[in-house]
Amino acid sequence: MVAAAALLPMMVSAGAAHASTGDVRWPSGMDVCAGATAVIAASDTAAQSDIYSAVTLAGVVGSHCLVDAGARGAPMPAVSKALLAAAKPDVYVVGGAAAVPDAKLHGHRVHRVGGADRFETARLVGALALDIAAERSPEFTTIDADAADDVNGYRAITARWDYACAIRTNGELACSLLDGDLVAGRDSGQASPPIGKYVAISAGNGTACAIRTNGELACWGYHWPGQASELEGNYKSIDLGDHLWCAIHTDGELTCWERGVSGLPSPPEGTYTSVATAIVDACAIRTDGELACWGSDWSAEASPPAGTFTAIDAFDHHWCAIRTNGELACWNSTGHESSPPAGTYVAVSTSRSHSCAIRTDGGLACWGDDSHGQASPPQGTYLDVVAAGSFSCAIDTNAAVECWGLRDVDDVSWPSSFLQ
Repeated sequence: MVAAAALLPMMVSAGAAHASTGDVRWPSGMDVCAGATAVIAASDTAAQSDIYSAVTLAGVVGSHCLVDAGARGAPMPAVSKALLAAAKPDVYVVGGAAAVPDAKLHGHRVHRVGGADRFETARLVGALALDIAAERSPEFTTIDADAADDVNGYRAITARWDYACAIRTNGELACSLLDGDLVAGRDSGQASPPIGKYVAISAGNGTACAIRTNGELACWGYHWPGQASELEGNYKSIDLGDHLWCAIHTDGELTCWERGVSGLPSPPEGTYTSVATAIVDACAIRTDGELACWGSDWSAEASPPAGTFTAIDAFDHHWCAIRTNGELACWNSTGHESSPPAGTYVAVSTSRSHSCAIRTDGGLACWGDDSHGQASPPQGTYLDVVAAGSFSCAIDTNAAVECWGLRDVDDVSWPSSFLQ
């Protein structure tokens, strides 16, 4: 049974948080986007019927993530960019290119539902619901950046002690060793990514992996586990811990690889939306939102908080997850971290002694050890954030990378030419 009516009782009101112009009516409670399937619609008065169709489509795909693309001719609001960055790479767009142009969708895999008029659009949403009920997968088209300056912009970032990598707005990878690493002999090839277009990335200890637009995995750097044949399949999410790496297949099932250890428990059966790995432990969010954890229990991951969640991250012994109401829950502190600040969030990243998160309004919040300024983020609105060692980096809504703090090894200042 397709949950086509699951969101029909949702309150729809003028002046809601995402309403952009005039008398447009935008549904409340539809901003739960971390790890969710986003449905996008314009928010001007002419798009009102598209908004109703988008709410219906969100019910069909079981999502509470409805993203305001902004009015026609206006930029996408910063809060919408943050929500979209936290969602899955595959998104549905209700409305034609005039309402939601491709320029607002760079780097995403899009299935557009738009007819010649509002009645045709509503009919196409109904037809899509029937296809989904019959388990006929819709086709998604990757929207690549087509402007020259977009090559210098970014939409996702990851980092470890000695290097960082980012996905450009056109889907290509950019990686950089940090100052002093070549001299210290820490170049294991982790800053030499393969060519191609990618939708997700994770940095491990000397090794990185990314997911191509076709779902295949590509890994590079030092001693990635096994042969390429062991990585075969199509994936939608990956996270690299020190000794345990896990990835979620497009059907939601988990595969994990051991690195330098053996005999760790296998992940529980089921389907998942997000996974986080620590040293020899992992936790994942089931499709019903609950947490499942396994491993050696060295980092006490086996006692996560109760409830339902939309995003999770871990480093060493410290874990943080975002509840479905947007609040943060963290456990098993390393001794340096304080409690997370109050508020609601769409993304979180943990490190050895500090963490950072993106608020629902796109602003940054960091907490924990601030001895090098790593927990003192800049002002602005952001799409992605990573906490790593004694520094942090984030991508702002202009697709630019900003970093603060000091390089963890050798206390080297952050290079101004990073990823340029």
